[in-house]
Amino acid sequence: MRRSTMVLGLGLALGLAGCDAVSQLLATLADLDLLGIIPAEGFSDPASEDYGKVKLALGASDDQQIPVTPPGDLIEVVPDDGQEVEEGDWEEVPGHAEGSFVLLVDGSASMEATDQCLGCPTDPGRLRVEAAKALAEELARCGDTQWRMALMEFGSNGTSPGMEDTQLLSEWTTDPAEVSSAADTLGSYEGTPLWDGTYEALVALDGDAATSFSEKDPTEIGRGIVVMSDGADTTSDRLPTVVVELALEMQIPVNTIGFGPASDVGDEIDASAVDDLRRLASETGGYYGYVDSVDDLPALAKAIASAQCGGHTELFATFSEPAASGEEVRGEIRLKDSPLGVPFGFRAP
Repeated sequence: MRRSTMVLGLGLALGLAGCDAVSQLLATLADLDLLGIIPAEGFSDPASEDYGKVKLALGASDDQQIPVTPPGDLIEVVPDDGQEVEEGDWEEVPGHAEGSFVLLVDGSASMEATDQCLGCPTDPGRLRVEAAKALAEELARCGDTQWRMALMEFGSNGTSPGMEDTQLLSEWTTDPAEVSSAADTLGSYEGTPLWDGTYEALVALDGDAATSFSEKDPTEIGRGIVVMSDGADTTSDRLPTVVVELALEMQIPVNTIGFGPASDVGDEIDASAVDDLRRLASETGGYYGYVDSVDDLPALAKAIASAQCGGHTELFATFSEPAASGEEVRGEIRLKDSPLGVPFGFRAP
């Protein structure tokens, strides 16, 4: 039995067995992962209907390292300042045992090649390489090698056939070793064609899923994409609305990872970079994750891969006393009746 099938079985058991099954699941949970968090644009505006509202995405795994979906009704948000938070609607987003997946990585000069911008160079230790390897290995493990993967880079010194701003570093494969080998070639070159790169990656992703799984039920096939970047778009010809419309038409949520100036927490934040990655995720139905330190990239990438198999829970929460625009909000997300918790942070828009 594939791991993701086991996850679905756990979910069914919860529905049938009630409290006993919930207690059993909580007893076996070993990790809770914050995949992403997005405060609403009106978070700090008392006149907005979105005042104090935040959307969270959470994954989890059990003591056998099998990815599971955390129970939404047991998630609680506990800010450091002690204010009350009302946990509202939640939804369990299912994972898949197989499908097509793209990791699209920023290859702009700010990664390693320059110190002439805010927070640059952002990844001199090449942690994005380790993140790509961790993601590929976890996706192969949790899906029992049923996921087809591709590693792409935008802003690099080359492009692939049919693409103007994106390079396919690894051909579509189920072998994580091929992706890991290709990750070593990730570079640091020129500008940041974020929107063009995402558009081209979406086209390639949709094409591979349609071709490789043509005989499968489309509802059983996953199509995942994660965009990892440190900055705002600088060179794209396509407008953000065009990219969002394509993702919505294809029904592919775009998940994003921001680090360096594109991270929502830290000392040197580029508001435009954060806004671009937030928008790309929120308007396509994905989630925006980020790290305090580039050292945390591999762990977040692994957690996101695990959620592709085991699913994740989306939760809306409302803060009773929202922070003013520009202020950081910190705290912990916990599972009730469980020792599990994970820290969170975001900056009020």
